[in-house]
Amino acid sequence: GSIRVYCRVRPFFPGQSNHLSAVESIDDGIITVNIPSKNGKGHRSFNFNKVFGPSATQAEVFLDMQPLIRSVLDGYNVCIFAYGQTGSRKTHTMTGPKEITEKSQGVNYRALGDLFHIADQRKDIFHYDVYVQMIEIYNEQVRDLLVTDGTKKRYPFTSYLILYWFFITSKQHWQEKKENQIILYPAALRNTGQRPVNYHLILTVGISLDTDDQWLRLATLKYVYFFSS
Repeated sequence: GSIRVYCRVRPFFPGQSNHLSAVESIDDGIITVNIPSKNGKGHRSFNFNKVFGPSATQAEVFLDMQPLIRSVLDGYNVCIFAYGQTGSRKTHTMTGPKEITEKSQGVNYRALGDLFHIADQRKDIFHYDVYVQMIEIYNEQVRDLLVTDGTKKRYPFTSYLILYWFFITSKQHWQEKKENQIILYPAALRNTGQRPVNYHLILTVGISLDTDDQWLRLATLKYVYFFSS
C-alpha cells in the first residue's frame, strides 16, 4: 500500500542488562508485549508491516525502505515519519550515532547515497539535481536551518514560508554541511542537556530533472522527526 508502518525495538542501554523486556515475542509483522498491570499474565499484540527486533542493524532497516526511496527518482513523493517516545532512538534510526560511520549511518544518509548512486547510473539518460531543505519547529515558530545570509529566518507557523534550498553534489557534501554549519535545538536549551519539548525537525530532499530544453521539479523525499513525541 501507499502507507507502511514499521516498528523498531531498541536494545537496552548499557547498565540496563538486568532489566526485563516488555517484549514477549516478535513474529515478522506482529509484536506481542506484556502488560505490567496484569502481573505478567496479560499481553497484547500489535500488527505492523514489519517489526525490527533489538538486534536489527541499520542496514537491515534501510533495506526494507530502499524501494520506496528509489521511487523518488521516478517521480513519486515519499515521506518517512519517525515517531516514538523520548529515548526510543528515533534519531539513531534516522541519522545514526554522534560519530557516524558507513556501518552506523542511519536512513537519511543511506538514502542520499543510494539516490546519488542511481542518478550516476542513469547519467547517460537523465541529469538529476539534488537539493536539501531543513527546518525546525519549536513553540509554533519555524526556523530555516540552511539560511546562509547571516539572518535568523524565523516564521510564525501559520505564515507563508519562503525557505532556502541547498544544492548538494554527494552524500558527503551534505554530511559536511550538516556537521559544520547547522545548529539544532533552540538556543535556550542547546547547552543545558535538556531535551526540547514540542521540538520537531523536517528534512526535505528535492529532486529536479534537468533536460536539454527544460528544468522540472521531479519529487521530494521528506524526513519528519518528532523529537519529543
